Amino acid sequence: MDKNIFWIWLQCCLGVDNPRIHRIFEVFEDAYQIYNADENELRISGVFVDKELLKLTDKNLDTAKKIYNKCFLHGYNIFSLQNENYPDRLRKIPTPPVVIYVKGKIPDGNRLFTAIVGTRHSSITGRKTAFSIAYDLAKSGAVVVSGGAMGIDTQSHLGAIQAGGETVCVLGCGINYNYLPTLENVRNEISKHGALISEYPPDYPPTKFTFPKRNRIISGISDCTVVVEAGKTSGALITAKEAVKQHRTVFAVPGSIESKSTTGSNLLIQEGAKTLLSADNIIDWYNSKNQKNNDEKISETSITPDSIEKIRKKSEKEKILPTTEKISEKRSLSHKHTAETEKNEKKENKIPDEQLTENALAVYHTISDTPIHVNDIKLATGLKINDVISALSELELNDLIILHPGKRYTKK
Repeated sequence: MDKNIFWIWLQCCLGVDNPRIHRIFEVFEDAYQIYNADENELRISGVFVDKELLKLTDKNLDTAKKIYNKCFLHGYNIFSLQNENYPDRLRKIPTPPVVIYVKGKIPDGNRLFTAIVGTRHSSITGRKTAFSIAYDLAKSGAVVVSGGAMGIDTQSHLGAIQAGGETVCVLGCGINYNYLPTLENVRNEISKHGALISEYPPDYPPTKFTFPKRNRIISGISDCTVVVEAGKTSGALITAKEAVKQHRTVFAVPGSIESKSTTGSNLLIQEGAKTLLSADNIIDWYNSKNQKNNDEKISETSITPDSIEKIRKKSEKEKILPTTEKISEKRSLSHKHTAETEKNEKKENKIPDEQLTENALAVYHTISDTPIHVNDIKLATGLKINDVISALSELELNDLIILHPGKRYTKK
């Protein structure tokens, strides 16, 4: 029997983000040894809690075998924590996944891996910035890592692909689950130019818990994390927080102090993240880091997990003082910042927030210029379907969205 089956069984027993994972494998050799241990051996080891002990004494492998067979059927790789193909950076984080499922090929780890993250509700400038940074990094031989969501994530992946480079997408659901169908082609391209990775079994659906958990993998597989655009409650700040906890360096792209979508990014810089004006900043940092033989566990920024958490908990009504000037694409990315671009940005950002309900705002910021199905809006927002439909009606009445055939929506 393939030992991966025992690793899958163990993952089902221990769950994700287990804080004792390294301690467990100081006591036990591998998943097979844990499977063959009796209840007394497991208990006296002192590394499992009662809930885990109850699951570990159930030796039924049917679920693990089904997951294994599904991976075999679709050609997905299964890498356990002790597999030589398991990313070394990821193995070193405090709570590495017991197993990762992979579609495609994880790029060689002896290179710069850069996570690029940001809001789904990105501006035109933000999307261009993410694309450009990813493109330049990939052209330089770096691997771009992101989460496959709309907005900044997608543009980061596409920038790397367009440059002929490699990219890794860490999913908050199973690889086989068709989350956001409009991005299915993007995911297929990623798997051809790198890999899709998930710690969840192939058909596992996304939940409001899976995305925050996967963020530790995005930062954990990377040398550094770049936040392009992020509001104060953006999931990108969770990724930045995880990076700091993992002693990885955090960069942030400064943005307009008038935009809510860059409030979090600016505050990261104020709290000690490195300012990013171009991909060269990352490349120079990485080369300098290697020349000095710096320990990977030493963070070179003064930002702390607590300071990031404070950003996320700040009141939306609080006045945020500027920490940087708004940079144009010409200054930061050597692209011409045209009057037409500025006109489009102003048009896009002109949202009557005070006239919309909270649900309508949440739905609006989930919709982009790429058609999205009503079911995907429900998944992205976590709202009930009736609330989503009501919010969509409100947005249509405010002339903010367009309904397309097949119950798909775009911003107007």
